[in-house]
Amino acid sequence: MGINLKNLSDGELIRRLRGGDKPIASKLISLAEDPTEDHTPLEEVYKEYRGDAHIVGLIGPFGVGKSTLINRLIGAYRKKNYKVGVIAIDPTSPLSHGALLGDRVRMQDHANDKDVFIRSMASRGGYGAVPQGVGAAIKIMDIFGCDIIFLEGVGAGQLDISPARYVHTVVVVVGPMMGDDIQMMKGGVTEYADIYAVNKADDPKSETAVQVIKEALRYSSVEKEFQPKIVKTVATSGDGVGELASAIEEHKRFIDERGGYGRREEQLRSELRDMIVTDLVARMQEELKDERIQQIFEDVVDREMSTYLACKKCIDFIGGIRSGKSRGI
Repeated sequence: MGINLKNLSDGELIRRLRGGDKPIASKLISLAEDPTEDHTPLEEVYKEYRGDAHIVGLIGPFGVGKSTLINRLIGAYRKKNYKVGVIAIDPTSPLSHGALLGDRVRMQDHANDKDVFIRSMASRGGYGAVPQGVGAAIKIMDIFGCDIIFLEGVGAGQLDISPARYVHTVVVVVGPMMGDDIQMMKGGVTEYADIYAVNKADDPKSETAVQVIKEALRYSSVEKEFQPKIVKTVATSGDGVGELASAIEEHKRFIDERGGYGRREEQLRSELRDMIVTDLVARMQEELKDERIQQIFEDVVDREMSTYLACKKCIDFIGGIRSGKSRGI
């Protein structure tokens, strides 16, 4: 029989979450992911959230080895007796609309560790590459007791930068330089990166990646207090993973010495902004089904109206519906 969160008092819910109850944590994250559900149980989560966990985002092109790196990092932090959380943003399955890869395909080395909590989240419905519920999942894992939380981006080129708004330390993962990696460096990723992990460093072409990063940093117009680190790794063998963990800890100390997490407030603003936009887009999709809106689409297809005028008419019409002042189109 499934857990009914509504049957638990606020105190019992938080007590079980702090006690490491994975089914409760999983149920809460599923609730956060579903925009149609009653999110009342999450209110207590947001009130109890203290922000103790250090949140590390790994972003980069698909196939560069982010998951394997995280698998190795979990091992490195478990050796320090850290409780570890992982939120892996996956491509959406075209059939189930859920996470295409899912929890069980990833990071099998740690699947049975009670102090490792891994959750895959489908990128469906989110603004950019961040699905609805990521902000809540971070808070749930924080209360669950995670000391460090890894957030893995879906790997969608420049859009993959969006998870950076939710984390304290941004690790940009690149491989031996290919088109996507170079485009990402040109796409302004230097504004966000605290650490660069040049993965697959056993490939001689990886040195090209190091030089491209150094060049990008040299000519970057963004002044950063923390000088970004470049770490060469081979995730499949574990080479360089210790150095990467040390670089993450160095950046954490840098943040701590300056009075805490300056990005936390912006993270909350980003979370609220993304939720509002996601909700508005979902509502807009429904309103676009109105037969009067569909007629505008037909007028555009028949070349009786430009897309610019059509867009204005649709927005004005939808705005009129919401204000109760619609006079038709």
